[in-house]
Amino acid sequence: MDAFANHSCHLLQQLHNQRIQGLLCDCMLVVKGVSFKVHKNMLAAFSQYFRYVSTN
Repeated sequence: MDAFANHSCHLLQQLHNQRIQGLLCDCMLVVKGVSFKVHKNMLAAFSQYFRYVSTN
């Protein structure tokens, strides 16, 4: 695995671990009554909708 791919995998794993532990989560997403602690930057990175609502 090249260095970039390894770095990307490590970064995503660490962000996932932080979310699971509730570390540095800055938003709560509620879906059908179930709450999820989330990182706004991750939501914005993967969704134009969340990017818009997070920045406006």
